[in-house]
Amino acid sequence: MDGGSNFAVAAYDPVGSFISGHSNWTTSNTWTNLSPGRDLSSFVNVSRLEFYNYDGDQLTNRVNIDSITFSVTSPPDPVITGATFDAATGALVVTGADLVSNAGALNDIDVSMLSISGANSTSHTLTSGDVEITSATSFTVLLNAADRDALLGILNKNGLSSDDGTTYNLAAAGNWIPGSANAGFLADLTGNGITVSNVSSPTISSAVFDLATGVLTVTGMNIPSNTGAANDIDVSALTFTGEGGASYTLTSATDVEITSSTGFSVTLSGADLTAVAALLNANGGTSRDGTTYNLAAADNWATGAAASVDISDTSGNGIAVSNWTASVSSAPTNLVVTAGDAQVSIAFTAPANDGGASITDYEYQIDGGSWVSAGTTSSPVVITGLTNGTTYAIKLRAVNSAGNGTESVAVNVTPASSATPATDFAANETVIRQMVQADAMRSLNTLLAMNQNMMRDARGRLVSSQQGQASRDIPFDIDGSFIATRDGISTQGSFFQQSGDAETGTRRLIFGDFLVQRDEESGSTTATLDARVAWERMVDDATMLGYFIGAELARSNLEGSFAGDQDRYGMTVGAYAVHALSESLFLDGYATLGAGQNDLQASNGVLALESDYSTWTVSVGGAVTGVISRPGYDFLPELAFSYGRTQIGQVGFTGTAYGVVDNTLSLDAGDVSIASLTFRPEIQVSMDGGPVARAETVFSFSPRLICEELRMATSDSTCGTGLELGLSSAYNDGLGSLDMRLMRDWVGDATRTSFRLRFEHRF
Repeated sequence: MDGGSNFAVAAYDPVGSFISGHSNWTTSNTWTNLSPGRDLSSFVNVSRLEFYNYDGDQLTNRVNIDSITFSVTSPPDPVITGATFDAATGALVVTGADLVSNAGALNDIDVSMLSISGANSTSHTLTSGDVEITSATSFTVLLNAADRDALLGILNKNGLSSDDGTTYNLAAAGNWIPGSANAGFLADLTGNGITVSNVSSPTISSAVFDLATGVLTVTGMNIPSNTGAANDIDVSALTFTGEGGASYTLTSATDVEITSSTGFSVTLSGADLTAVAALLNANGGTSRDGTTYNLAAADNWATGAAASVDISDTSGNGIAVSNWTASVSSAPTNLVVTAGDAQVSIAFTAPANDGGASITDYEYQIDGGSWVSAGTTSSPVVITGLTNGTTYAIKLRAVNSAGNGTESVAVNVTPASSATPATDFAANETVIRQMVQADAMRSLNTLLAMNQNMMRDARGRLVSSQQGQASRDIPFDIDGSFIATRDGISTQGSFFQQSGDAETGTRRLIFGDFLVQRDEESGSTTATLDARVAWERMVDDATMLGYFIGAELARSNLEGSFAGDQDRYGMTVGAYAVHALSESLFLDGYATLGAGQNDLQASNGVLALESDYSTWTVSVGGAVTGVISRPGYDFLPELAFSYGRTQIGQVGFTGTAYGVVDNTLSLDAGDVSIASLTFRPEIQVSMDGGPVARAETVFSFSPRLICEELRMATSDSTCGTGLELGLSSAYNDGLGSLDMRLMRDWVGDATRTSFRLRFEHRF
């Protein structure tokens, strides 16, 4: 035949049957028009070929070939060798050999023919869309969400095998690669390992709890399913935290399936619902006490996850609560009753369940009567107005916004007085101490006033001696004074007798004072009588020394919280000196030591007290006094200091109250003291026009600077100024005198005003 021309060919088997044919061949063609799946053995039996020239539609010049040798070749089948899977991206990258494409788009690989097996030998057939091959050795499938969720529990661990040791495998069923000539016969089911990476542990992000239905809906990520039914979530691994930071782990709810990889729901009932409702006791994300709700999941809570990996998720998982409503509280428990005087106190444990609402009150019921508000929201409940010796049955209940709670069991109690003299004494200890100290302070004031009188008279006797007036006997002398201040009222008097030896300059004196003081603040009054015997002599023309012994008798009428009276008996010894520094300047000083015995009886209407106690008193004082005489007036500057201290110490009492006598009562009354420093320049003006020493009427004016410290329970140190105005007049017979003085002091925060009226008469 002509080379290069077109021709037709037909093949026949040995018996002449037609096998196959082809048209439009050239002289160098190879028979390649085999149909997919055709049995090649039929071509081995070809015994004759007929060739025809082909010119248009005419077949001419037939040539027969009776001796034929065939060489048949077939392309290799595509295979899968392995795969990798990135759990983070969902990319399944498959490697293989002799992969072929298929005509069209996104149809080289039929993904529905691929399945993946892993944990618990579970297998999943992919539902993602078909893909193109990237080369003859690989293709990539980006799995859809459904496939990725399904594989969470199958490919549950990085590497080549699952947590239970199952080797991962990618299986390809027939027709997985449609472009292959033998596609229908090319299943590749085993030996195709998968390397898994970036597997993430399941997590919980939040939850919603509906108290009305008991349904807990949990939201999370990467939550895998597990083979079997109702076992994806181990509910016993879930713990709630709420009110007061308390926690509760579910015990009765059954395990559940996940609804997707991002959530599941659990329905609570019975004990679980009751306990959780007590913790999640307010709508929203926090409890009534402000505790943030939390759902904690212990390890292995998602059973489809790798057991060898710790997947616990215990914090940051807030719970949003809805449909919370309050209910009445349960009963108070553990009632403990303490009987008192016409009252009882009932301690209790608050209700275990407050109904989800704050308790606004507690109420009590006595002997089945009406319920009464206790006016408290905590233990104990105190009930007053009861009758001692009567037994009462009492119940308690709590009240919240939902109403009255469950009643407690009744407790029986019989009120009785538990007070004793000791308890009343302890309750009034401060008042009793102040009473004792106040009386000691009045006694100390009296002592210092008497000492001042003594030194004033001694200074007068020294002046008389210097003026050459002989010491003469004075049979009896009496004088008195009345002083009123805003702090109290005092009346004062003295008596005096003197006998002496003019030649030796010695003399014996008997003198004394009586003084009545009233404390306006407390209303207490103290009357004191003091008598002294003194011996004094002129050491020289300028100095006089003296010493004395004295006795004191005082009675106090006590007012205030405790009313009663106190008698005091005392002895005092002391010494004094007066020295003329010059004709117009004198220095004097004294020191005394005294002991007193006090008999106290006082009562506040409940507690009656009796006490016999001792005190010790010391006092010192001194003054520098000048006398500057000018025609018609004298100038008398004086700087004086005095200090007195009374030591009281431990005072024992016998107390009587509630028909009981207790002689073991005592308190430490400590001590009281007075210290003062006064500068007092006095100007005396004769109203008769002559010298002050011989004037019958004298007007005096005296400004002063004062610093003092008074110490009883506390110490009070203050300084200030003062002013004194005086008017004195002597009787014409020389046997009597009258002295009036108005004094006003500004010391610290206090303003003190005093008026003194002093009269003197000699018999």
